[in-house]
Amino acid sequence: MRRIEKTVFISYRRANVAWALAIAQNLTHHGYDVFFDYTGINSGDFEQIILGNVRSRAHFVVLLTPSALDECERQNDWFRREIEAALEAKLNIVPLMLEGFDFAAPAIAKKITGSLVPLQSYNGLRVPADYFEEAMERLRSRWLNVSLNSVLHPPSPPAAIAAKLQQAAVEAAPTVQESELAAREARERALHLRHRDQIEVYAANPSSTRTWVEISLSRIRQNYQAVRGFVDETAEVMAVVKANAYGHGAVEVSRALEQEGVRWLAVANVEEGVLLRLAGITARILVMADFLPAKRAALEEFALTPVIYSLSDLSAVKVPYHLNVDTGMSQLGVRRASAEIVSRVTQAGAQLQGLMSHLSSAVDYDYKSSQTQEQLQRFKEVLAALQAAGISPRYVHASSTIEVAYRHTEAWGNLVRIGHAIYGYVAPVSGLDAAFEVHPALTWKATVLAIKEVEQGALVGYGGMFRAPHPMRIAVLAAGYADGIPHRLSNRGRVIAAGKFAHILGSVAMDLTIIDVTSCPELRAGDAVTLLGSEGPVSIDAQQIARSAGTISYNVLCGIRTRVKRLFVE
Repeated sequence: MRRIEKTVFISYRRANVAWALAIAQNLTHHGYDVFFDYTGINSGDFEQIILGNVRSRAHFVVLLTPSALDECERQNDWFRREIEAALEAKLNIVPLMLEGFDFAAPAIAKKITGSLVPLQSYNGLRVPADYFEEAMERLRSRWLNVSLNSVLHPPSPPAAIAAKLQQAAVEAAPTVQESELAAREARERALHLRHRDQIEVYAANPSSTRTWVEISLSRIRQNYQAVRGFVDETAEVMAVVKANAYGHGAVEVSRALEQEGVRWLAVANVEEGVLLRLAGITARILVMADFLPAKRAALEEFALTPVIYSLSDLSAVKVPYHLNVDTGMSQLGVRRASAEIVSRVTQAGAQLQGLMSHLSSAVDYDYKSSQTQEQLQRFKEVLAALQAAGISPRYVHASSTIEVAYRHTEAWGNLVRIGHAIYGYVAPVSGLDAAFEVHPALTWKATVLAIKEVEQGALVGYGGMFRAPHPMRIAVLAAGYADGIPHRLSNRGRVIAAGKFAHILGSVAMDLTIIDVTSCPELRAGDAVTLLGSEGPVSIDAQQIARSAGTISYNVLCGIRTRVKRLFVE
């Protein structure tokens, strides 16, 4: 006879006890009989107590994070044995996928072997920290609200007693706060990123890969030292490594820069900062655009420095912070009178470590627009007001690569934020030469999948966007817009094949791009072509690609997708 049961076993790794406790508290509050090994059962009682409670409950809720399966290759692993017991008993298994867990991720899929393989067939529920209550409502109303016909085995008296003791411990425990879940979530998301292809070092022959990038760490170091040498003692250099270091690999780039003496790194969000901490990075890390309530606990746990961009957040900040002043860009930043800023900073309990702003039109060096000077004037006014009130932030910064490269020292302060130049680029300014020389650190290649001859009049690619004006030799490349080649390069971009420019023919497809190799008779299937980089004297950089695609070089670099393998070379 089919029936609806409200008995639940929660399986979890000890590292995720905050999640497990929060879920147990929620289900218990809504009338579920929950077994959750909160205090820790003696290993000698595992078979009788733990597995006995697995078999006596209708629902088996298993908490999956990117690191949860790390030890499952061991046959006697507790977590593995709990899952195996639930599969054998044919319970209603509910995988709760904490953010960052993905059954399809290669690093995770390879851990699900043998008796655990059936786990992938169960419909999982994602539980993000900032939608915890909503996820729990879905768990109760859908995943657990099912009729069952499985045979349940009553627990032994010791197992039943143990269940009561654990339930009492759960009821006595403090209620788990959302901020604590957010801190755990940030850690797990960073662990997930660490295992993803985007930051792995590929030592294998890249010719076995469809498309890949090669990042020269020596170029990264040289570019940093070029900036450092020019700035000298005037200001400290903060290296911006947000967005996976502009597509270059944040962990490896940060490690290389630490070896060169960098003391400040900048990221966009908390997860990026946590990733660096878990990778062993010890430099100071500025989180420039993420002071969301659910992330704040992780700032303190991982020693991250937040940028505050709203006066209303000052009462919530618990660690030294930098205050972003909107001086005229109308993006993030405080847009209030100096007196109000001083008053609110004075009332805040945490230390104002830095004052910063962001210039909107820094490339305007003919001063046809007064925006940059107006922004700097506004910034100076706020700084002067703070100093008059006895508040002197240690760091003052409004400068990025442009202001440094073109000697706009008025904007430097004592800390400059350098991103683009680290990776080998300085946006050109008409009539001016950059103060230092940098070189692109990233080369992007793709494998030739096929070569074919087409007759005059043949249509090429989706929509027949290109018609061959004469017999042609064409090559099909293993990269498309899903890898980051801008679709706007259709019929207008070019690559380097066998040391010569080769034009893109027709529409750039999701996974493929077709090029004209009529002038490259030596090119064969399996050879590599260069999408971005140099072959001898022939080169294509991100700025050239950007001009052809009607975008900016930042977009080209950051647009190289995560499925494009990263190979780090010296």
